[in-house]
Amino acid sequence: MTPKERMLSALNCEEPDVIPVAPHWWGVYKFEFYGRDPRWAWYALDGHQLAQIDMYFYKHFKPDWFHLDEGVPKSGRDYKVEERGRELFLVHKPTGNRYRIRANQTLEPLEGEKSKSRTQTVLETKDDVDLLVERAFRKCEDLIKEGYTDHVEEIVKKYGDTVLIAVNVGGPSGIIYANGFANGLIMLYRKPNLMKYLIERAYEAHVEVAKAYATAGCHAFIISEDRIGADIISPKMYREFFLEPEKKYFYEIRKLGMIPILYFCGNVMPILQYIRELDIDGLMIEESRKNFIIDLAKVKEALEGKVCVFGNLDTVNVLLNGDEKSITKEVREQISAAAAGGGFIASNGSPLAPGTPVKNVSTFIESVRKYGRYRPSYS
Repeated sequence: MTPKERMLSALNCEEPDVIPVAPHWWGVYKFEFYGRDPRWAWYALDGHQLAQIDMYFYKHFKPDWFHLDEGVPKSGRDYKVEERGRELFLVHKPTGNRYRIRANQTLEPLEGEKSKSRTQTVLETKDDVDLLVERAFRKCEDLIKEGYTDHVEEIVKKYGDTVLIAVNVGGPSGIIYANGFANGLIMLYRKPNLMKYLIERAYEAHVEVAKAYATAGCHAFIISEDRIGADIISPKMYREFFLEPEKKYFYEIRKLGMIPILYFCGNVMPILQYIRELDIDGLMIEESRKNFIIDLAKVKEALEGKVCVFGNLDTVNVLLNGDEKSITKEVREQISAAAAGGGFIASNGSPLAPGTPVKNVSTFIESVRKYGRYRPSYS
């Protein structure tokens, strides 16, 4: 089977020839592996350069998919990065304007631009919501015109027939925290009807983002929902505020011809009954962390063969800090726990961490290839 066929079989909850291995490589690790300073990973490059970085990772490790970021604009080629002492600056080549790159990879505005910083949006009416949504989400045609899908188009042309191409973007739910994390949670209690309208509008508007990547030829579309787990809001609130908008959203993703996949961060265990209703093909999950345990076998059981489960190998304790023996052990345990009957893809729970030894990533992939054969089953 080709890597694409293998992934499609698993996402259809079947047993391919061997368990697909789809490392979670969205993020800065691929830049570090390419030799680019991860402190300014996404700056001063365009879609073609980003595609080269993605393809460099793929050619070395040969996983079963491309796990792509949402892209960069064509205007990135107009910038360069300068290092002065210990500080980094993004420099606009035509004008010479410099922006300090902060430690969190955001930009410090120029002196004259500080007064232009966006003020918080006060949400009192539906008109306020409509204005916020209009500002927060881009139109399909604008994303394409500005170059955000260029890397996808280039990779699809070269690998689209044999490898599954998936784009991973931030989920629409994050809009409830536009005025701060605490304020977002408080608003769910104080103004539930207005927040329901905000959430519905956000998911509707976010379909424009999906349209852009569908136009580019993307096979699978992933949203990361990272602030609505049961460790943050109750299962009852998830059902009340997010279940129906997510159902409608993933329905639209499928209509666009893409495979709908959800990357759910946080404690997913108490809401698996609702995840089953979303009509998604794949569920990516985090490792156990904080005060909750993500039991891979229980996740697989709860989804009742309706959704393919991605493994959640520990990115830090196993892949970053582990050795060949511990990685192989964890891979075999995950296969034993969740691979029976198909509908399982080997992966890690969080993006590959900067500093992860190349050998460890290779060991992960090679172990799945060695021990993940359905016929004959491994011993």
